Amino acid sequence: MSSSADTLFKFEWVFRDSLVVAFFYVTVVSLPLYRSEYLTQRVELDRFSSVEELAREFGS
Repeated sequence: MSSSADTLFKFEWVFRDSLVVAFFYVTVVSLPLYRSEYLTQRVELDRFSSVEELAREFGS
């Protein structure tokens, strides 16, 4: 009886650790990557001072 309870306790910890690792991955790895891509796109758009320059750059 105690051995099955021990294995359940271990599985609970493994499950909890995997949730923590997944949450850590999403917050630490994915969000900064997404934010840096978003910021580089904004910087590229801010490089053009007006919509006419933007259209001239991409329209030609």
